[in-house]
Amino acid sequence: MRCFQGLAGLLMGTGLIAMGATMMVGCGADFSGCEASRTCPSKGAAAGMAGARSEDDGGSGGTGAAPGQGGSTGGGDAPTTGGGSLGQGGSSQGKGGDSLGAGGNSSGSGGGDAGGGGGTSLSGLAGEGGEPSGGAGDGACPNGFTGPDCAKNIDDCASDPCGTKPNSHCVDGVATHTCVCDLGFTGAECLPRLELLTPGFGLSIGEAVNADGTVVVGDVQDTPQSSSHPFRWTEETGAVTLMSNSEPVDWGFATSVSTDGSVVAGNAKLASGEVAYRWTQATGITKIATGIQGFVNGNGTTVVGCDTTPADGNHLFRWTSGTGATDLGVLSGASVGALSSDGTTIVGTSNSGGFVWTSGDGTKLIGEPSDSTHAYAVSGDGRITVGASWKGTDPVAFTWKRPQSFTDLDLGDLTYTEATGISADGNTIVGTSYHDSWIWTSADGGRLITDLLTQKGVDVSPYYFFQISDVSDDGKIVTGNVTVLDSGLGSQAFIARLGD
Repeated sequence: MRCFQGLAGLLMGTGLIAMGATMMVGCGADFSGCEASRTCPSKGAAAGMAGARSEDDGGSGGTGAAPGQGGSTGGGDAPTTGGGSLGQGGSSQGKGGDSLGAGGNSSGSGGGDAGGGGGTSLSGLAGEGGEPSGGAGDGACPNGFTGPDCAKNIDDCASDPCGTKPNSHCVDGVATHTCVCDLGFTGAECLPRLELLTPGFGLSIGEAVNADGTVVVGDVQDTPQSSSHPFRWTEETGAVTLMSNSEPVDWGFATSVSTDGSVVAGNAKLASGEVAYRWTQATGITKIATGIQGFVNGNGTTVVGCDTTPADGNHLFRWTSGTGATDLGVLSGASVGALSSDGTTIVGTSNSGGFVWTSGDGTKLIGEPSDSTHAYAVSGDGRITVGASWKGTDPVAFTWKRPQSFTDLDLGDLTYTEATGISADGNTIVGTSYHDSWIWTSADGGRLITDLLTQKGVDVSPYYFFQISDVSDDGKIVTGNVTVLDSGLGSQAFIARLGD
């Protein structure tokens, strides 16, 4: 007999083929060449024959057709000791019997259980629709493994699942994969750690960044001799110059941006004169007051600035859509440095030194009268002001906390330091020093931006003198300008993503 070659003898010797079952002779291993006078089973039926067995007290066979057609040996209790199903992937088995399926999990047409649910493989054969023992999803190996001994981890990166995600590579796991950013890239979209914002322009400066670091505003010049124009940058649009819907813009600067990036404020020279402006996509540059500056709060509803036209000196103003521009009084030589996100606190510099304005306290000078103090930035709630105080010939970065706490910022060996930006919670402060910029936190102290970028895989050798202007609310993204060596571009606006 040739149907199961050595296997049939093994089964007979162990009582695994029931008495009275049809014997098959003259069949090849693929069931070809059966003698015409004999009954040849389907592949599934043969697999059932090879796999089914029951314990001594027997069990019930499945109802169905005759052996070889996917049925069982009978419609009820097994007719003899050891009776089992011969069905096309049938699932009946004797009481207490475990199926010994040919091929492990699936055998027989459609991938049913071999001779009974989930038997142990004897021959390694698979029925139609099934998978070889140890294959992915066959149930014999743990998920994610394959091979005869289930020791081979299936390579989930083989299909290049990260191929459509730029600047990333695939890291294989167990039944999973992860798209990991290449060195020098970061975030869900694997954006560059360091990115220049105005390629093709001569000079540019990033003045401010919105809360989550997705929008930067600043100033750009076509050439060093041309006038500056305000721009707004996003990853999707690139740098776009801001225009008025009603009159030409001779020149201008964008100095602040709302939390969501939809509102920009600054100052510009229009055909009608020099103005503080508020910009949105719908309105374009819109005059809100005569003035040289404009700073917007977090939700974009309040703008502050300085009007230099009155004869008695510079006047601070505060604008809302409901009140228009309100005069806050004269302050000799005043210029605004920032407005808190909540709109309650204005900081800046005057002929008398740095100042902080609130509606409750009015204008309060900060720093020592003998020092020339400049206030450049303020935390989101107005509680902490930062800037620089000239002690002798060199500036020293400082923090001022309400009600009256003035402290030089400890930046180690760094010299000529100025604090130019602060995170919303006040825990991260950024600024400049001699030939480089720094990021300060209470946990790590001051660290140079060039060192941080190098640690994160960025080649900083083409750049000289990073000057940070502002930092995102969470303290992880900064903007400013940097000189690009040997490029002819000069100073360029940048964004640096320093988070994990």
